Amino acid sequence: MTTPAPIVESRNFLEVEAALLDAAMRSASEAERIVSIMSPEDFISIDNRDIFNAILDVRVAGSAVDPGAVGEALARRGRVDSWATMSDLIARPNPIVIPPTSIMEAVASLKERRTKRRIQELVREGGVSAVRDFLGTVREIGGAAEDGRITPDQAEEFMAMIRRNAKMESLGPPTGIRALDRATFGLVPSFLWAIGGPTSGGKTLLAVQCVVQTLLWGGRAAYFSAEIPKRWLFARLAGAYLGIASNRIFRGRLTEREEIMVEGAVGLLAEMPLHTFRQEIELYDICRRARGIKATYGKLDVCVIDFIQNVQVRGIQNVNERMALIAMELQNLAADVDTCVIAVSQQSNAAVSEQGKGMLNFRYASEVSHACDVGIEIIPSKGELRLAKNRAGQTGIIKVIMGREWTAYMAVNVNSDELEPER
Repeated sequence: MTTPAPIVESRNFLEVEAALLDAAMRSASEAERIVSIMSPEDFISIDNRDIFNAILDVRVAGSAVDPGAVGEALARRGRVDSWATMSDLIARPNPIVIPPTSIMEAVASLKERRTKRRIQELVREGGVSAVRDFLGTVREIGGAAEDGRITPDQAEEFMAMIRRNAKMESLGPPTGIRALDRATFGLVPSFLWAIGGPTSGGKTLLAVQCVVQTLLWGGRAAYFSAEIPKRWLFARLAGAYLGIASNRIFRGRLTEREEIMVEGAVGLLAEMPLHTFRQEIELYDICRRARGIKATYGKLDVCVIDFIQNVQVRGIQNVNERMALIAMELQNLAADVDTCVIAVSQQSNAAVSEQGKGMLNFRYASEVSHACDVGIEIIPSKGELRLAKNRAGQTGIIKVIMGREWTAYMAVNVNSDELEPER
């Protein structure tokens, strides 16, 4: 049996690309390492680039990286020859096998090739200063960014962030409830909010209110409805914007003036940076869509998932395992996209019966209670929003009513900036 030649001795970069993809599909840890360091632009081969993107999709979805899952991801990306592509990769004659100790060396060789190619392009264009600027952005594999040290760019970005924050009253879009916004600093980017309540307890009402407030604030929002159809969602959004009951809008029980207002509101919502989804009920699709919005538009301020018990995870049937993975991935999504993720959840029967006296407890989803940065319990029988968890500071109770024809939560004491203490 012959020993494969060291990867650095091979000058066939296409083989190096394919060998790294092989390594990613052999080992979950190597897949994680490779996709966290490399980018699609590191691959010359279109097939290899597509396979890398598919592996990244599978990792984002929390699924095991194997040929079947990667083939499905390729098909979702529009590759009609997805299975033939995977077969070619698996059945390659005399493939290079990269030992774990040489993974970083192979990655470095591809990145070096990419750097040289870009320098040659800039030189041909006559951009000497552009070459200097480009070289200033190049980081060696194994440098500060890869071993966890704080880089100068990260330090500079952090200081710029706190200077921006110093000029802001709130760090994110508002909810429209003064005391809640003061306590949480708004819908802070990278935070995971969990809104829980009993069935028909007003969870969607609060989530829709946050989205409308985000749009009025000038932000971009996405709403993944895993429960109500889009037409009902449109009625709720228009109702929250206008203060007209959504059931009246949906049934057409409107005055002539109200119908004109609703038509204008729906047209305005169509022009706003709002993305609504109904078919995307798998965790993979939700994460892919949210990351795609950020990549296309540069930001996504608020992302609502309503409600998480209906979100599916491919290959996982156990509800507790599914909820635990969803909690972890939504936390990662909030951090990666720098968005405020709002997870709407049903409460457990015990939590409903306790009416705010016990721990924050979601149905089959205790991990959400641990993962969330802000946890809110809606207690309709008492007319209360219980801010049960808040990484930004204080917790407590806000007395509320459903105002404007039951289209928005309003604090009973609208001028109060403070929460009531829990009893």
